[in-house]
Amino acid sequence: MRVTDASVVNPVRRKARSLVSDLTAVGRLPNRGDQIRHAGLLFSRVFCITAGGFLLLATAAALVFTEFDLSVGDRLPREGWLFLFAFNTWHHLLHLATSTLLLVAGLRRSWAPVGALIFGAIYVVLAPAGWIDGDDAFDIFYGSTRENLVHTALAAQGVRFGWLGLQALARRQ
Repeated sequence: MRVTDASVVNPVRRKARSLVSDLTAVGRLPNRGDQIRHAGLLFSRVFCITAGGFLLLATAAALVFTEFDLSVGDRLPREGWLFLFAFNTWHHLLHLATSTLLLVAGLRRSWAPVGALIFGAIYVVLAPAGWIDGDDAFDIFYGSTRENLVHTALAAQGVRFGWLGLQALARRQ
């Protein structure tokens, strides 16, 4: 038995034709540039949600399971965390603030690039301060070479994804 009704035989093809006709009606077919611009928004939002989510979960657990000490100065107290890193309470509070910033920015597509860029700018300031001072940044935030490497990578990713997303937003308007 052969079915000849096109809507039953190939509903995917019909949907694709409908989509193309809708896009043609507004005078704009998706091209490579549109896809790249959309990817900039997607990358900035994914960065906000994943980096913010990881930082928030790790920080919340650290604040629960480590000692709370708000000392500042040259000899900062620190505790090992996540088997590789050592942080102090100020460092955890900074991560709590920056992870909250990322998660709030990730709520809306138009907020994500700005949030990622602000996050990256914060770490653009903190990463060099950590490298210059050695074992802390501004005598407040403890950080070793491993943390400085992570902060440098976070700064680069935040600025890059934020910039890509802002370019995408600018081209949409």
